Parts: sequence; C-alpha cells; structure tokens
Amino acid sequence: KPYSGLKGSYKRKPFNQERFDAAMRDLLERYVKLEQYDDASHALTTGDACKVNMAGYMATADGEKGEPLPNAASGDDVEVVLGEGRYMEGLVEGLEGGKVGETVTVKVRFPDALKNKDL
Repeated sequence: KPYSGLKGSYKRKPFNQERFDAAMRDLLERYVKLEQYDDASHALTTGDACKVNMAGYMATADGEKGEPLPNAASGDDVEVVLGEGRYMEGLVEGLEGGKVGETVTVKVRFPDALKNKDL
C-alpha cells in the first residue's frame, strides 16, 4: 500500500573532485584491457602489467638470501601492474626496466603494519 502525505528533505554533500577522480582511477584499473607487446625488447615502465614467477626469501642479518618465505609471498604467473603504492616497497622499482625472459633479484620491504609479523 503506497504512502501518501509524507514529507521529507535531504541534503546533498558537496561534490568532491578528488574522491571522484580516485573512484575513476580505481574503475579504470579494475576493468583495464591488457594488450601484449610484440616487441620483446620493450623495457617495463610505470603502467605496464607483467606476469612474474616469484620466490621469496627472508634476508639474513647481513642482507643475504635466507630461509624461504611462506607460499603467500611466492608464486608463478603473478600479475603485477607497475604503479606507485600498489605492492611492497621495492617490487615495482626492481621490475622497472626489465624485459621478457630476464631474471632479476628484487629486494623488498614488507609494510610494518603487516599482520604476519614473521615477514
């Protein structure tokens, strides 16, 4: 049964261009269409996506390769989109300039706020 005779009012929050732009960037990244480069000599730059095989290791006190990390920090065919603030510190910077078939060693730092304090 429909209601009649009710009155109401609302206030619209002011338009926030910064939040709108952030939402649009998020949508663009979420629904991006990837195209494969035909040029195998193309060096990765910001905005590029790549698939990597990762094997993570803890660093020893002197900075050398130590014990393997849990599977959550490793994987094959992991898609990485190169962009600031998307991954742990050092990953994107270590992949930039890389080319198809190259093997690189990248040192990363896990965020201090990470739930697993063992990493």
